[in-house]
Amino acid sequence: MDRFELVNVQVEQFADPPAAIVRVKGELDFATTPCLVEALAQLPAETNLIFDFSELHFCDSSGLGALIAAYKTATAAGAKTYLAGLTPTVLTAVKVTMLDELFPMRDTAQAALAEVSAA
Repeated sequence: MDRFELVNVQVEQFADPPAAIVRVKGELDFATTPCLVEALAQLPAETNLIFDFSELHFCDSSGLGALIAAYKTATAAGAKTYLAGLTPTVLTAVKVTMLDELFPMRDTAQAALAEVSAA
């Protein structure tokens, strides 16, 4: 099975302020995380990142590691990184690893985008 069958990453960019909703659908694991990393590499470092995980059903440590790397890049450039719409399985992975203390979490990507736009 091709890794592109297991995950779908869509990026919707906004200009003012620079932000991107990164919608990740399917499974984020060792085989599929490079799809996310490739999509993020196309964005300017100063882009506020909003990860929409409302259709993400699984995320392992490699996916969480990619989120931490994205957070570090964005933070160094003065941008913020949000997690939104976490499914119960992904929320558990985030909480067990205490990443809920690192990332602001919102119920929806639109709520995070409104917060970024208001700042």
